[in-house]
Amino acid sequence: MDKLIAEIGDTISWTFDDTPTESKMFRGKTFSAKVAMVDVEERHYGVYADYGQDLIPFDHATIQRTNNR
Repeated sequence: MDKLIAEIGDTISWTFDDTPTESKMFRGKTFSAKVAMVDVEERHYGVYADYGQDLIPFDHATIQRTNNR
């Protein structure tokens, strides 16, 4: 069974790895934002996070809130 895919307007969260390869600024931190774009082919969400625009892979995101579904 496929994991539920968020839609535009839903809120997702994601956490950056807590490893030396990750920027110290983001390491181990969790962010959340509303989904602005869904790319099913490339399997990622486009968001406007506190730190700027980002593409979050589906498998790194947790859906926090759906837009009235």
